[in-house]
Amino acid sequence: MGGWNVTVAIFDDANGRLTHAEFAVATFDPAEAVKIALDASGGEAAVITGEMDRPSIEALGLSPGGVAKIIDGAYDPRVWTVTLH
Repeated sequence: MGGWNVTVAIFDDANGRLTHAEFAVATFDPAEAVKIALDASGGEAAVITGEMDRPSIEALGLSPGGVAKIIDGAYDPRVWTVTLH
């Protein structure tokens, strides 16, 4: 069993801002992975950001069709502050 990383755009009505979350989805079908992530998040749009191997899916404890949020707008290790000199 493999899976997909799916990044979802989420509009926050309370703040009027756009944020994102990344989900791990345990399914072989990328279109199904997008649907599952959108259903889990209530998001507006989604994109596949990478394929996940079996050990990664198992490490998250996901069974087929399972979904787990792995990164959200509050914490994203891919974004950092750059200091210009």
